[in-house]
Amino acid sequence: MKKLFTILLTAFMVFGSTDKSAPKSTVGPKPNLEVEKVMTPQKAYAEPHIVFHYFRNDANYAHYAMWIWGQDEGGSEYNFTETDAYGKYLHVPVANFTDQTQINFLLKTKGSWEWQTPDVNIQYSDFTFDNITNAYHFYLVNGLITVFASAEEAKANQVTESIFATKNTVRVSTNNEPTTYVIKADGTNIVSGAAEHTYNNNTWSYVFTVNLGGAFLPDFSKAYTVEVAFTAGSAVISEIGLSGLFDDAYFIDNMTYAGDDLGVTYTPTKSIFKAWAPTASSLKLRIYESGTPVALNAELGNDTYAEHDFVRGEKGVWKVELSGNLHGKYYTFVAKHPTGTVELIDPYAKSAGINGVRGMIVDFSQTNPTGWDEVDYPVKAQTEIIPYELHVADLTADASWNGSEENRKRFLGLIEEGTSYTANGVTVKTGFDHIKELGINALQIIPFYDQANDERNPVFNWGYNPHNYDVLEGSYSSNPYDGLVRIREFKQVVKAYAAEDIRIIMDVVYNHVANLGGHSFNKLVPGYYFRTNADGSPTNASGCGNDTASERIMMERYMRDSTAFWVEEYKIGGFRFDLMGLHTVKAMNTVRNRLVEIRPDIFIIGEAWEMGSDTVKAMGANQGNIHKAPGVGAFNDKLRDSVKGDTNGKGRGWVQTAARDITIGQKNSIKDGMLGKINGTQSSPIQTVNYVACHDNLALYDKLVYAGGELFGLEQLAQQNIQAEAISLLSQGVSFIHAGSEILRSKPLGDGKFDHNSYQSPYSVNSIKWNEKITNLHVFERYQELIAIKRDTPGFHYTTRAEIDANVSVEYIEDNLIKLIVNDGDVAYTAYFFGAGPRVRVSDLEGHYLIFDSRNALEKWSVLGNSVSLSSNSTIVTISGAGVVPPTSEDPGTPSEPGTPEEGEGANLTWLYITLPSVAVVGVGVALFLFFRKKKLSV
Repeated sequence: MKKLFTILLTAFMVFGSTDKSAPKSTVGPKPNLEVEKVMTPQKAYAEPHIVFHYFRNDANYAHYAMWIWGQDEGGSEYNFTETDAYGKYLHVPVANFTDQTQINFLLKTKGSWEWQTPDVNIQYSDFTFDNITNAYHFYLVNGLITVFASAEEAKANQVTESIFATKNTVRVSTNNEPTTYVIKADGTNIVSGAAEHTYNNNTWSYVFTVNLGGAFLPDFSKAYTVEVAFTAGSAVISEIGLSGLFDDAYFIDNMTYAGDDLGVTYTPTKSIFKAWAPTASSLKLRIYESGTPVALNAELGNDTYAEHDFVRGEKGVWKVELSGNLHGKYYTFVAKHPTGTVELIDPYAKSAGINGVRGMIVDFSQTNPTGWDEVDYPVKAQTEIIPYELHVADLTADASWNGSEENRKRFLGLIEEGTSYTANGVTVKTGFDHIKELGINALQIIPFYDQANDERNPVFNWGYNPHNYDVLEGSYSSNPYDGLVRIREFKQVVKAYAAEDIRIIMDVVYNHVANLGGHSFNKLVPGYYFRTNADGSPTNASGCGNDTASERIMMERYMRDSTAFWVEEYKIGGFRFDLMGLHTVKAMNTVRNRLVEIRPDIFIIGEAWEMGSDTVKAMGANQGNIHKAPGVGAFNDKLRDSVKGDTNGKGRGWVQTAARDITIGQKNSIKDGMLGKINGTQSSPIQTVNYVACHDNLALYDKLVYAGGELFGLEQLAQQNIQAEAISLLSQGVSFIHAGSEILRSKPLGDGKFDHNSYQSPYSVNSIKWNEKITNLHVFERYQELIAIKRDTPGFHYTTRAEIDANVSVEYIEDNLIKLIVNDGDVAYTAYFFGAGPRVRVSDLEGHYLIFDSRNALEKWSVLGNSVSLSSNSTIVTISGAGVVPPTSEDPGTPSEPGTPEEGEGANLTWLYITLPSVAVVGVGVALFLFFRKKKLSV
């Protein structure tokens, strides 16, 4: 029997309806009034195929194509190349895709991404395989939201939309001409009449509206239906959806749930399941013994389940309570909507089986490592925290990491100790030991929640494809089939880093999902969690095909509850919000207000880019509005681009630009960043995140080589790397580091090119190569020193504008010479940053102690004389004042000798040179002194 497969995209128009971004086309003819039996010529294929048939009223097929991909695989564009009586079609061998149980597709403009539909997932089991043609046949129609199993069904009468447009009007759209309607509530007639319609030329549909009377208010406990008769063919009954009311005060007042117990509440004697599904007409719970569907693993899988009915309560919340100890069992929901019935994972699931298909019921007390209750971090100010951004696999994927093979690319690889790399008689620490040696106090891990990946066959992916927000990614565990293993192993990671005073910062991506049509949000409450354009199509400010709607209270509360879960259960110390500008200021304040109740020094930063429509920009947590979200930090792209140049091009920044070419804009952006401000927007240091590189775009060293490799020698490029990071680390505000920058990490593609967007490049491109640490050990050591200054010196992480204004100054002595002064009680720090250019001399450091020299030409704690000469891209930091007590050493050491200049711009200025009438060197280093000066912070 052929099946009709309905995609749960009630709020969205798909499959080629015209909109402002779709190709312009002529208005097509009205649909035939008679239901035609369309006999499509059946072509037999030698091997199993999937065949997509597409019908357009305007016959404008030339501008459209399909993007088709297998589950957890890359996609390709396919054109409609063949014609039949139905329209155009294309065919693809089933064997082209690894997972031969399902397929994903979207429609798009041919050769571009100017316009596209949401992603659609098709399960082959919902269709009948045609043995005659050796193929699955799928039928699409412009403007409809369904995938049909036959041409006859596709051409039959359809109610393409039926929703409450307001609380007392119903809007109905059909593909063929309607004549009459009957609207019922729980089967009882409430209104009927003639369907006085208009024809929409853009969507090729008939539209009519029914006014239910000014006093009418929908009873959300009832099921409303509309029965439509047509000029020919059978009448159609359709449930009336609520998506048109999502932003109506009546719906908000009656359907907003204030509780924080959605999902599963587990006890050893019973488990309570709750789901917010106000638009569902029924909801069922399935309990599985296995988290593995047979389709994903025939040997381990088990599809047997016990089914239970939810009971609908107030505020759109459904509840079912089961007795007994369900720890370790798996579960799903089955929701019925006007658009169909679908099985889904609970969006509030806290763990899952393979590929995140089935949620897991967990007794979290059984997942804690020994000593878990004592795990904590010392309280820190936001500006004291130094995030080090890392992908789970990058630390251990390269062959130069010599740890255990079973931990490679996994959570436990992040904490394996005792690894090293040796070359030419030099041995360096790698992996976890390297991070501890570097001295950072926060590890920011790019997404490690459950992603839309195939956990059976992991390939590299950054993870910005959210699948289950409250579930750990299974491919990073030693056993992705068991939902408990990932929990236990990740808690070991948190514990090990906390023991080193390193908090875990979680990269969260609540702004979009991997697959709109297939995500649990849209399966449970179709359309609610996502923004739409005026024509009903999904917005795409994220560039990922959809944007979540945090202005809707239940999405806002989901973000609140989700982040609170990670802090409470996993002791997460902070969050980095991807594309935070797409979230509302109100949502970010709601999140932070909840999290500070759990952990007062919670660390929250995000990408505060201005994105989306004018409406979204006005309410978004972007740079222009971030001052309205106190305590939430924003990445400072102004400083980033001014220091190093444009992110991926040849444009050079301050560290590579001659004085005559440095712009006022560059100077102002750097000065503002060093003072803990983002120019033109906000001025709170705890809201300014200074950085020069992150996982996006070219790695820092690659950018410098790409822009300046023809002008500068290798050592000077290394010094430019140090200087760029020094500007960030010695600035007020939060200072952020991209993992590997400290050893000149590179992502080469060959032919002098570098990977600027390595999210789907292989491990060989993305991994940290530990041989680079030996080659660039001097760079690593300078990073250590800079981190120690930032981390341990209160004056370099002031928390208020008043403190900075009173104690910090930034001055351009020349366009390419910056002087920074930081007063910290009875001592003062002076830093000079000299960019690209001939040697420069400064004469105001007499009697100062040298505590940082990017060239490492002199020992630390050298006493400076009355004349200091700096060469190209040199950075120095000194300390002076009555409170200075230099460390002592039995062996004061001797100054290093200047090295040999390289060829290239500034070649004769390669090394720092200091002219002194006398030099007293007392050795030891900056870290010891700073340790004793470190102040305690109380919150």
